[in-house]
Amino acid sequence: MSVGPARTKDCPADTLGRLLAESLRALGADRGALLLSDPANPPFRLGAAIGLSQAYLDAVAGNWEETPGSRVMREQELLFIRDARSDSRCKPIQAEIEAEGFRSIALIPLKADPQSLGNLVLYFDLERDLSEDEISALRTYAGLAAIAIENARLVSAARCRATNLEILDEIARAINSTLDLGELFRITVEQVKRAVPCE
Repeated sequence: MSVGPARTKDCPADTLGRLLAESLRALGADRGALLLSDPANPPFRLGAAIGLSQAYLDAVAGNWEETPGSRVMREQELLFIRDARSDSRCKPIQAEIEAEGFRSIALIPLKADPQSLGNLVLYFDLERDLSEDEISALRTYAGLAAIAIENARLVSAARCRATNLEILDEIARAINSTLDLGELFRITVEQVKRAVPCE
């Protein structure tokens, strides 16, 4: 299984990238990822990644149910792993962790009640602990990312509804303006193709 490039249909990739970069800078992390839950594209959609190899991301996706990220997405609780190289929860991707060279991992759920939007994952090259202030900051950045993603989804849904209303309006105008059944069908098909991309 291969995780595609950093993108998402609902929230611009540059917005997610900026959120991730700011999280890394503020917490002193060396690399990170925003993993978005998406039932249509399991196990997750890559929102943004900084400093992680494709091999590592593919290993996480391929072993998803056995990784700490899956647990965090399900349980929606922050998880900090002090030493990923020796932690049994990271065993399925141990070789890739060794190859990447990081030690500590912070996994923070992106919450939008009642569902999980995904995880903010920060990686630290040196083994370390997190202070209460850092944990609070992690939750703040995860909250900001969740708000950005949820707002983008709402905007996307509103645009979709507006497009559908335009389509219905165009079809209604065609019904009211022509007696030519062929023309009416042509306009209807053109408008439906706007809503449902097809040939």
